[in-house]
Amino acid sequence: MTQNSLQYPRVPSDNCYLYILATGEKEFTIGMAGNPKLGGNAIYGKSKACVQAAKQTPAKLVYYRCFEDTLSALGFKLLLEKLAPASVDRIIRRMNPTKQDLSAHFQLP
Repeated sequence: MTQNSLQYPRVPSDNCYLYILATGEKEFTIGMAGNPKLGGNAIYGKSKACVQAAKQTPAKLVYYRCFEDTLSALGFKLLLEKLAPASVDRIIRRMNPTKQDLSAHFQLP
């Protein structure tokens, strides 16, 4: 069976961001969110307890990537979750070599 656009339609959204928070040396929290510059953000996670734990953990935003559809972001998130921490660290360092905090890019007015 072959895939076509009718079987697996891509539903565009307002953009979906995949982000990685560094919580320690080679310890990461991987998540997805709607556009951070818009109000009423949707945060996609496994549970509310997981989101609360991520908010309480001192972490810094070290990686983000924008996707035009949620399905692509979810696929990349699942891939990152399966990789070893050293591999995720290499992906982060490709975009952010010094692993500086990138949260200043998303300051709301």
